Amino acid sequence: MSQIFFRKDFEDTETVKYSFGDDFENFTRTLTVTKDSNRYTPDDGSEDRAFRKATWGIAGRFSASGEWPERGSHTSG
Repeated sequence: MSQIFFRKDFEDTETVKYSFGDDFENFTRTLTVTKDSNRYTPDDGSEDRAFRKATWGIAGRFSASGEWPERGSHTSG
């Protein structure tokens, strides 16, 4: 199984920015969520498996609580 960790770095009325990576103490990438369209965009342009796992973790927690999560992780096989 592999795990991706994420942490909310910034939020305003239009966007949320997250850092993410496979090392909880060293996030290597960032993504931006556009709130009105619910669009997730990798800041480096790479929509790879790590990016998708981070978005699944963030979206799942947002869907459950209605709030953008401060931090979390997503594990998949």
